[in-house]
Amino acid sequence: MSRPKAPAPLPDMDDEELRQRLEPLAATLPARQAGAVVQPEPPPVVAPQPRKPPRRGIEFLLPDAVVTEIKTRAAQRGVSGTILLLELLRDAGYPVSKDDFLDLRKLPRR
Repeated sequence: MSRPKAPAPLPDMDDEELRQRLEPLAATLPARQAGAVVQPEPPPVVAPQPRKPPRRGIEFLLPDAVVTEIKTRAAQRGVSGTILLLELLRDAGYPVSKDDFLDLRKLPRR
């Protein structure tokens, strides 16, 4: 196993020599008035993330024709099969809230 190289020592120079060596970089920096205080840019405003309702998985064994129809109808409407099934359950009287219809596939990932 090799040892990492020691960092190069810093050159010994005074402030004036440092200013002279950094002078070529001044052309790339924005002009600043003497005594002006540079204010940092405020952080970007981030919209609050929607609340993800707690979910649990459940497995059903359904006939092939039913699974095909669920997937087809969901694809035609551009929603997930879960959203489609939640609508059916809501219409049948099950306690499905508005927050439950949040399509987790369309949320940004962290």
